[in-house]
Amino acid sequence: MGRTVGLVVLAVLVVVGLGIGGYLGVSALVGDDGDADAGRDGSSRTTDAPTEDTTGTDPTEDATDDPTDGTTALEEPTEPSTEQCTGGDPTPTTTPPAGARNVSGGGLTMPVPRGYEPNVDYAMPFTWADDFTPVQKVIEIGDEQQYGWVSIYGVGGLARGNGFDDPAQAAEAVMQCMAASSDLYSSFTGRTDVSAGPVTVDGHEAHQVTAELRVDDPRLEATGDLAQVVVVDTGDPETLGLYITVVPLGDDALAREQARMVDRIRVR
Repeated sequence: MGRTVGLVVLAVLVVVGLGIGGYLGVSALVGDDGDADAGRDGSSRTTDAPTEDTTGTDPTEDATDDPTDGTTALEEPTEPSTEQCTGGDPTPTTTPPAGARNVSGGGLTMPVPRGYEPNVDYAMPFTWADDFTPVQKVIEIGDEQQYGWVSIYGVGGLARGNGFDDPAQAAEAVMQCMAASSDLYSSFTGRTDVSAGPVTVDGHEAHQVTAELRVDDPRLEATGDLAQVVVVDTGDPETLGLYITVVPLGDDALAREQARMVDRIRVR
């Protein structure tokens, strides 16, 4: 793992400091305080971790109001390549000001949810993305404020040249990259798929994958994230738009807010 930092997306576990690499991803950075999250419904597939990959059962129903213009049966995915998972440059091209109401990246713009703040330090673990602009909300701070868990929303891009062919293939690849990232989920135990299927983002064809990513870390109460990846065909011949959000399992309010966000994303 990298240096310690508390961080994503993504809610990931991380040591507090200000390096970017420890357990970052979507879960641990220290800042304000936060909540936790719950599941969505849909088709389910379980997988075991690749040394840290996946497993699961069917999740609960609740927040699946939105990302489904349709849910499709999940096929056995192809494992993403190293280039797909690490070939991006996540550093945002523009740093949003404190208190920003919207953030942009990869040709997408999204509003900043209530209680979240832009923080580009959380971008680095998202190594598959380009120009990734995250916002974060601290959910839990562990003993001695050394560890924590955060919820993340963010937008950026995926370079087609790195092996991302279309929104459906790219969304699944990104979810696998997230689950396998020790910077995001160092204590990863498994993945339970909730839903997957085509969606429309601001009139553009897109594909979403929603899954529970679970961890087991005795230092924290958090048990994992409800993670959603949406990949959008923005019309750019070189880049696909990418939206990622992670909220803690068990927090129905944050899960409902997460379910509403897709309809609020705009293509620039």
